[in-house]
Amino acid sequence: MGSATTLLNNLGEIVDAMGGEEDVGTYVSIQGIFMAMGRYMSGWMSEYLLQKYGVNRVSSLMVGYFAIGVSAVYLAWAESLTQLGYGAGMMGFSYGMISVIFLPILNDLFGTKKVRTDETVLIFPRV
Repeated sequence: MGSATTLLNNLGEIVDAMGGEEDVGTYVSIQGIFMAMGRYMSGWMSEYLLQKYGVNRVSSLMVGYFAIGVSAVYLAWAESLTQLGYGAGMMGFSYGMISVIFLPILNDLFGTKKVRTDETVLIFPRV
């Protein structure tokens, strides 16, 4: 999560440092669009896998964390703005996956009465 949050906060500076001063908005938009797609797809896919095959949501969360690791390794070797765009899209999709699956897992584990309190306690260290 730390690598995704760092990229979210510093993508504009990274694009500037790689020589794309006029393209900052484009790369931030790419990341935002893929983050929205990750939220939609992972919410639908985790529910589909749970209903159809009995695969729990924690498995979907593990896939999201694995995807963040893969995209962080990819970004470590990004040498051009094109590679940075692909990496920002992958990181945004992965971050979106994790952020949407986290709350249903809390609901499954701790019940509906204290979801907001549990979310505040467990999400605060991520930030």
